[in-house]
Amino acid sequence: MAQGNYSDIESKCGICLSPYTEPRLLECFHTFCTPCLEKLDVNDNNVTCPLCRTQIALPDNGVSGLKTYPFYVEPSHRDNELMDICELCSEENYVVAKCLDCKIDLCLNCRDYHKKLKASQKHSLENLKLDELKQHHANPINECNEHGKEITLFCVPCNTFLCSECSEKAHRLHKVQNLSQLVQTRKKMLLARTASLKSRISVIGNTAERVKQEENNYYKNCSIVKKDILAHATSIKDVFCNTVDILTNKHLATIDNTKKIDIKRWRGEATREMGDNSRRTDIGLAYHSV
Repeated sequence: MAQGNYSDIESKCGICLSPYTEPRLLECFHTFCTPCLEKLDVNDNNVTCPLCRTQIALPDNGVSGLKTYPFYVEPSHRDNELMDICELCSEENYVVAKCLDCKIDLCLNCRDYHKKLKASQKHSLENLKLDELKQHHANPINECNEHGKEITLFCVPCNTFLCSECSEKAHRLHKVQNLSQLVQTRKKMLLARTASLKSRISVIGNTAERVKQEENNYYKNCSIVKKDILAHATSIKDVFCNTVDILTNKHLATIDNTKKIDIKRWRGEATREMGDNSRRTDIGLAYHSV
């Protein structure tokens, strides 16, 4: 059977966290096991993606009508198993060395680049032996490891690639599809999905731009409101201060006027009292002289 190398996220169901069992691809491009999807709650023939919470409309025949996602992950039974593809880059180059510190397999370019980086230039690299490389390149990914025949079929229930001998022996009663036809079907589906995704990206971009404009308008309106509040507060403060000044001056003037009136009255009373005393003195002197 053919083998592939995927990360745990790509090779395990997001619901049961186990290797896929007949995986199905949702419209949101998340993949789950068929048994896991069948356990989800269905409301109005819709299910909610457990990862992104998108509402997905099910076909008339339910979960079984969803598209299958054809890839197979062969679990590794050896810690030092030879990896097919470089784990550092995304160009799918063949492995020529292994970093013993990072515990990753490297292609020729990544091996050389790994030694140039300051963070990893002191790491220990183990180069694959020449006979291992020859054996590795002599066994391409489209050839069955068990029978050495070309991979031409795909088993739907087992979600694995098969050669004709695999199909006749271990998968005789399973639903098997022609790989070349399946690839063409998947290719058309992925192209359609890609086009749909691009249109969604365009819509999301327009939405993001509109949200950004509304956010800028919001900030601008907040700035205007703050300026208006400060202007009104300054105006009210000026009116209040002027009113306080007017009332203060008025009361001070009232006090000054009252003080003037009181002083004038006190001086008049003092003058009259002095006059009365003077007259009494004159009368007393006149009396004693007689």
